[in-house]
Amino acid sequence: METRRLYTCKCCSKVVGYRDFEDDEMIHKNKPYICDTCGKGFVSIYSLKVHHRSHTGERPYKCSLCDKSFITSSSLRLHERTHTGEKPYKCDTCSKSFITSSSLEVHSRTHTSLKPYKCDICEKAFNTSYELKLHHRNHTGEKPYICQTCDRSFRTSFQCKKHQKIHTRSNPYRCNICNMRFKHSFALRMHQGTHKIEPLSLF
Repeated sequence: METRRLYTCKCCSKVVGYRDFEDDEMIHKNKPYICDTCGKGFVSIYSLKVHHRSHTGERPYKCSLCDKSFITSSSLRLHERTHTGEKPYKCDTCSKSFITSSSLEVHSRTHTSLKPYKCDICEKAFNTSYELKLHHRNHTGEKPYICQTCDRSFRTSFQCKKHQKIHTRSNPYRCNICNMRFKHSFALRMHQGTHKIEPLSLF
């Protein structure tokens, strides 16, 4: 059996095969600023600095209207539109408006039926790269979100957060008629069906 020859990258000390070594050299050539934590490359020192905050948890840009904070000033500006209601990007087909141009682009595909993100395993197509990423986990079995209490893992952060309410005994869904609280939204909907809404008397 032929032994695969390995190479050590002089920039990041990664040990790879020759084909990967060529790709790695190209990354360093075009993206010379390398994260010392995960090895990801960037075209500018500023991009590296911003990326590094994803490892440190630093979020220096704080919203003055709520307690949320963000890694970049642009993310903060987009968030502030959720408070002001500003939606500057309007669909030419249905006039629906959006906070970001990327949201408009994704929405516009619903009118054209264009699904540019195709699974390389089953060829199923999706509207967004995020939907494809989630779908791909069905094939790989990847469940990157882990419950800190019981170590159960999930495909999405939403599924993980929903599960964690079991441990915290949080009941975030409140009936606006009797103020009774529920752990899940479907339980609230079932409960609300038990309330009989009397018709208003005209006399």
